[in-house]
Amino acid sequence: MLKMTAEAIEADGLRTGLYALSASEDGNSLSQWVHYAGLDGVAIGLDPKIPLHIPGADMLATLRDPNAWLNPGWIKMAYGERAHLAAIHSGFEAAVEEFRKNAASAQEYGWWGQEVILEGVSKAVLTVKHEAFASEAEQRFLLPLPKSLDQKFRVVGSQLVRYTVVRAGTPHQRDEQPPPIVRVRVGPTANADAERELRRFLASHGYSGVVDRSDIPYRGGPTII
Repeated sequence: MLKMTAEAIEADGLRTGLYALSASEDGNSLSQWVHYAGLDGVAIGLDPKIPLHIPGADMLATLRDPNAWLNPGWIKMAYGERAHLAAIHSGFEAAVEEFRKNAASAQEYGWWGQEVILEGVSKAVLTVKHEAFASEAEQRFLLPLPKSLDQKFRVVGSQLVRYTVVRAGTPHQRDEQPPPIVRVRVGPTANADAERELRRFLASHGYSGVVDRSDIPYRGGPTII
């Protein structure tokens, strides 16, 4: 069974068709301002209690769907080698449990084993990072994109990157829900004019009183010794 799983990973890779919305638990981290938003950018705070979905995607996947194991939601990232091993170990434990519940024949036993081990390894890759990134305090909202939906692409720098549109609420809600924005934080070096216009823009879309400014006392420019 392990040999089958290894061959499947070598042939097809890990689970694909997944999209991740990455966020940080820390809405005012200097490293995040520097590497992502920019010191004069903004950090958008979302309500984690509000579900998200990809329009047109059926979240009720069948058992043989490659991403059937995934329940869309925020997942807290773990960091370090121990976290990797723990995630893979939990995948094996889940495989044993699945065997006991669902394996009705030797052939089915092998199928369930390969599927669940693949799921465990996929989760380990998607939810664990090197300990050097621990300061990011990352959480990811993982969403599956069925192959039947058209894929979208955009240019980021010199690369072509896949993306998808995400909406608030569940796929079964008829009325489109507004983005679950609860806070918009302005970066340490953003100028007052940009902050004022941001407040006006958000208020015009129904988001009043959500803007504040980072209190990090950052000073840019060269240092003179």
